[in-house]
Amino acid sequence: MRAFKSIAIAAVASFSLASLAEAATLTHLWTLDGTNADSVGSTPITFNEPGSGPTGFYFGSNLGLSAYGAMPTSGYSIDMAFDFDDVSGYNKVVDFKNKASDTGLYVYHGALYFYNVAIGPQVVTDNQTFRLTLTRDDATNQVAGYINGALQFSFVDVSGIAVFSATDAVAHFFQADGQHEYDSGFVDYIRVFDGALTADEVAALTNPVTPAVPLPAAGWLLVAGIGAIGALRRR
Repeated sequence: MRAFKSIAIAAVASFSLASLAEAATLTHLWTLDGTNADSVGSTPITFNEPGSGPTGFYFGSNLGLSAYGAMPTSGYSIDMAFDFDDVSGYNKVVDFKNKASDTGLYVYHGALYFYNVAIGPQVVTDNQTFRLTLTRDDATNQVAGYINGALQFSFVDVSGIAVFSATDAVAHFFQADGQHEYDSGFVDYIRVFDGALTADEVAALTNPVTPAVPLPAAGWLLVAGIGAIGALRRR
């Protein structure tokens, strides 16, 4: 299930990230296609092992990625597509406290789980690529977790466990502070917005690295020429 980027999504033609500008702005996009570069902002992500391939990043157990100085400190949205080789037990997805706490976002026995506050249904299986979106509203402290655009859990973060409060607002992906809280897998892309997307906006998101590719102008001329030749032959 690692062909996520090749999936055609009809909404890509009708939905634009520009429509999100009032609520939240896209600030970082790591496509991970053979590079750690940030194609929207200016903050490269750190590979904790040499696992980058042409379509994403293959991470070993507890050897994921880290983003230093890139995460908003209160309101944000994180959207990514990934899979784990084994979803049994705890698999940490996002660490907020520089690996100094067990709190954080996990996949636990196939369920999206913000330990130890809120958990969703068991919907994820081994080697299944899916899109995960996590939002935190700065004004209300409301945190929401989505899988493939569908809400899995929601809670009010009164204690700030979903705030990137460590030095440099560092975020660790697919890394944990303890043992047996991670597994190997593949991540397609990671992107960050500077505010909380609404449920409708989350549902409308598409894979950011598979935009519709328009036919170049020369291609249209070729098509037009072929059509004209066909018309002459019919005459």
